[in-house]
Amino acid sequence: MKTMRMSPRMSRKRNPGEPSYEMSGTRLEATTDSTYLGIIIQNDLGWEKQTQHAVTKATRVLNFIKCNFYMCSKSVKERLYLTLVRPHLEYGVAAWNPYKNCHQSALEKVQHRAARFVQGDYKRVSSVTEMLCSLGWERLTDRRETHQVTQLYKIINQDIDIGSSDHLKPKLQRNRRGNNTQFDIPHFTSTAYSNSFFPRTTRLWNDPIKTSLTSLPTRPSETATWTTS
Repeated sequence: MKTMRMSPRMSRKRNPGEPSYEMSGTRLEATTDSTYLGIIIQNDLGWEKQTQHAVTKATRVLNFIKCNFYMCSKSVKERLYLTLVRPHLEYGVAAWNPYKNCHQSALEKVQHRAARFVQGDYKRVSSVTEMLCSLGWERLTDRRETHQVTQLYKIINQDIDIGSSDHLKPKLQRNRRGNNTQFDIPHFTSTAYSNSFFPRTTRLWNDPIKTSLTSLPTRPSETATWTTS
């Protein structure tokens, strides 16, 4: 088994120095990305390759369905998409969420093609937005945000073992409207960190109107106790 190493590339320099690592006298070859639990992590913390991977897998399955189930009813086609295609677009989205418009658009286009297939409408003048509304399908971007806010809710309530004390600092002055527990937005100096999980999801958490935080269940017995000094 070949061992490789990946170093985060966060420097603003044009030609940052490349560190060298060895293990048992063998120099480790550098790589710009690595796959962990099915998620492609890049050294610049971007999501280009993961997006392309998700789009490719989902498109492959969607094309198979279109070739073999084109005579089925609308309900069967919809169930096939929701069961076999969309999970590829949303695998692990609590951990990754592309922030560039081109990547978001690439994911949405797969759902748009699926909507035309389910509705059996390939006319150029037809509105895909209206098709999505008719089917009751949310935008994938909105669904990813919901997944991430739900993940943050579970972290706050200690439903999953992820430490948050270093990332979530409760606001001293809370907003009377919406969510009772709001957090300071972490300071960031790079676009990659600004769009990483905690800074990005904290902004969503503090905006209950945008992400419907008021619909989250309230469990006082399990809510974490926050102290400020």
